[in-house]
Amino acid sequence: MFADYGKAAKVPTAWFYSENDRFWGKDLLKEWFNAFVASGGKGKFVQMPAYQRNGHSIFTGNLDAWKPAFEEFLKEIGF
Repeated sequence: MFADYGKAAKVPTAWFYSENDRFWGKDLLKEWFNAFVASGGKGKFVQMPAYQRNGHSIFTGNLDAWKPAFEEFLKEIGF
């Protein structure tokens, strides 16, 4: 599925995941990202630190963990 997405994607994407994401884990997401990029997708994978007991909630609970990398990504793509 992510290889197909990489073939069709027209804009760069940012992939942010916490080390202790209890929904996805940390290895599966890297496999998805690698399939995306291998098929032509452009993107940036950002491995964030573990957050509390479930890193899936890092976006709402720890802005400082992802905001700098997100702002850097926006600059890289011309925003």
